[in-house]
Amino acid sequence: MRGWDAESPLSIARLGIIEKEEDREAGRPLAVLCVIDDEGSPEIVDTLLPAEGGPSRETMPEVLKALDLPPSGRMGADRTLAGRCDCWFTDDGWELREPTHLVSVSFVRTCFSVDSVIHEANDIVLLMDPDEPLDGRGDAEAGYRAQHRYINEAFERLFETNPGTRPGFSSWMTDGEPRHVKVVGDALSNEIAELHGRIGVRP
Repeated sequence: MRGWDAESPLSIARLGIIEKEEDREAGRPLAVLCVIDDEGSPEIVDTLLPAEGGPSRETMPEVLKALDLPPSGRMGADRTLAGRCDCWFTDDGWELREPTHLVSVSFVRTCFSVDSVIHEANDIVLLMDPDEPLDGRGDAEAGYRAQHRYINEAFERLFETNPGTRPGFSSWMTDGEPRHVKVVGDALSNEIAELHGRIGVRP
């Protein structure tokens, strides 16, 4: 499908991904890849996935390897594919990786000595223990214990890295509940791998 400007060298294609014939018959793609070809340099610029479900873990890397197209980091397609599908693009092409899960705990302290008040924020990120996920695997009591464990660990890390009290500021307090986040960038992924001695380890 050509771009909006007939004179433009830009070409756009939307590719629907299905796994079963009934998906095709129902007109229900499990995902849609948007590809732009700009003067012979095609790249994936967007990935549309349902809020729940989508292609199986095995299907997406097969499709991406078959297309052999890079993602556009400018458009965030690489973050979407890594975050939702665990598919990463490297110099060797697409690969499926085991995800790295983190817990982010936000802290805030307030200065009431100014008009109007100001806030100082600090986020502490911890590697999630696979034996104690933040959601407790659906067990409310286990999830509650996990939350408190990560909050306590984050407080310890905060005090290790923070100079301490500041005149006019309150004490640090948690700001909301701990959040489960997923690594989708190579820079952070490589740093974590170095810290934990897992460079080059792949599923």
